[in-house]
Amino acid sequence: MCSLCADALESQEHLFFECVVSRKYLKILSSKLRIDIPWLQTWNWWHNSRFQNLFVKKLIGACLIAVFYTVWRSRNLCLFEQVLISPDAVMKKTCVDVQTRCRAVVSSPVVLKYEDWLLRLCS
Repeated sequence: MCSLCADALESQEHLFFECVVSRKYLKILSSKLRIDIPWLQTWNWWHNSRFQNLFVKKLIGACLIAVFYTVWRSRNLCLFEQVLISPDAVMKKTCVDVQTRCRAVVSSPVVLKYEDWLLRLCS
């Protein structure tokens, strides 16, 4: 059974694309960034979408990767430590992590120009 939702057999497809907990993570991210991310077509959507610039595309890509990592980390916490943390708390930490990493690797003028995108992550 799925460690996160206990509603279906765990498989890669279920864990990352069908699980209600995984979908909740992406819904929280979509809400924070104020964009509609189609869950089942996540990577195709990201790759083919026309974002306002490369920074925004990379930021959204980093967020999506963080969500997939968060799903895996949450699954392992449930499976091996019997700990289930609320999706809101998990995503709050994930968004702060992405924001912190972006600030660390992107030059200050670029960060200042797109500050609103970074602030959305932690709102």
